[in-house]
Amino acid sequence: MQRQVELTRTTHIRIVAPVLILSLACGNGGDLGGPVTPGSVHVTTVTDGEMQDPNGYTLVVDGTAAGPVGSNADTTLSALPPGSHALALADVAGNCTVEAPDPRSILIQSAGTAEVVFAVVCTEPRPAAACIAPQVTNASQWAAAIAGNIGRSGDTIWVKGGSYPGASVIRATDRVIRACPGERVTLGNLVVFGSGITIWGFEVAGPPGSGTLGIDTYGVGSKLINNVVHDAGHSGIGLWWNTQGGEAYGNIVYNNGTTDNLDHGIYFNNRQGTMRLIDNIVFNNWAYGIHGFSTTPGELTGLVLDGNVTFGGHGIGAFNSSDVLIGGVSVPTLSVTNHRSYKPDGYTSVDLGYVSGSAKNGSVTVSGTFVGAPGLQLNRWSSVTQTGATNISYAGKPTSGTEVFVRPNQYEKGKAYVTVYNWGNAASVPADLSGVLAAGQSYEVRSVCDLWGAPTASGTYQGESVEIPMASHPAPAPLGRSAKRPPPDCGGVFDAFVVVGK
Repeated sequence: MQRQVELTRTTHIRIVAPVLILSLACGNGGDLGGPVTPGSVHVTTVTDGEMQDPNGYTLVVDGTAAGPVGSNADTTLSALPPGSHALALADVAGNCTVEAPDPRSILIQSAGTAEVVFAVVCTEPRPAAACIAPQVTNASQWAAAIAGNIGRSGDTIWVKGGSYPGASVIRATDRVIRACPGERVTLGNLVVFGSGITIWGFEVAGPPGSGTLGIDTYGVGSKLINNVVHDAGHSGIGLWWNTQGGEAYGNIVYNNGTTDNLDHGIYFNNRQGTMRLIDNIVFNNWAYGIHGFSTTPGELTGLVLDGNVTFGGHGIGAFNSSDVLIGGVSVPTLSVTNHRSYKPDGYTSVDLGYVSGSAKNGSVTVSGTFVGAPGLQLNRWSSVTQTGATNISYAGKPTSGTEVFVRPNQYEKGKAYVTVYNWGNAASVPADLSGVLAAGQSYEVRSVCDLWGAPTASGTYQGESVEIPMASHPAPAPLGRSAKRPPPDCGGVFDAFVVVGK
């Protein structure tokens, strides 16, 4: 059976300012001094603007995920003890802003219901054709840009196509450093120390002999958007607690590392705020694909993963690694939603909440399609919410039908990632791209295993489903060293694709 995830947009003509109205149920006093009865909060979300997140948001009460709410919807959270609480929206797309304050301070009266309205405004990113001054066209300008000597606070620094090799230490602050759309801009290793830095649209390629990470981030508020990171000497991306809630969105990460049980696709931890890993495709790295790990208490807080795709067996190293592992110390709250994994080597695909000794984790929310042995493993969670979590044993996987998942890019209009489970080994599968492309728009579809080769499919979109060929083809070979074991081919039963409208 084929399933589609489509983008829906609802445009509103008004923006609702933040409102907090407290009302008490009849028959109960408004003071908190007498007998108390749990109360509730009725939450309404109103989202305006372009490219709204079709998956909605997560409500967080006092730092703990309390349930989902749609982009334009309402819901009630019950059984809240009387008193003051902090209510926030999480899982908000990077192009959307919650009108302050967020979090909100709410007062729950005994047996009462508080009313809260969150207003969210989403803005369409700058058109892809933009590539204007301030601009980097050569190595000396690149050095000036990363030092903060080109542009002003808040500027987008555009980088023209070409190669800027070697290690780059970014000390600039409050800037977007972005590859010109449609141009291949190849960098060496990046280390981000500057605060408020966004790295967008680059190819970051090794070299593996450098002994460094592809993108190593320490600056507060770091964002890594739509980059391709491969063949680094250590992990592809390091997103650390120093960022105080950073974001990795839409990155394609593969063939990174040289050391078993140490070098991963994305290695991350967090102490403050919300760390967001959204719509990344991670495969065939030396050890784990996505590795949220720390042995220091308090460094695995505020972790939100949504729409990520992981596949490729053990990767290219020798250590038996899962596609995803999150743990080491207790995890208070964790959200892993809309995840797609495919692990054909007989080991666990997604392992959440690994913890030593007798320690326990807090609450976890999980959804997606997990294929492995098992596909999904949950460890010592006090509270588990599984809505639409399909745990498939690779040995017993379906033998007919297809499942197709389309994730429109939240930062670049006309771009999307498509994940396909082709259970019956059909020669091609149809994908509904109506939420991504406009009629008359030309497009290309490329496998993430062959990003710079010939397109898998291309044409002019006329509103029909696009047929994507699923022939088996080799995974990309590691550069500068040999894999300890070859990764499985792409295509056939499973593949992930990039759709780009022209």
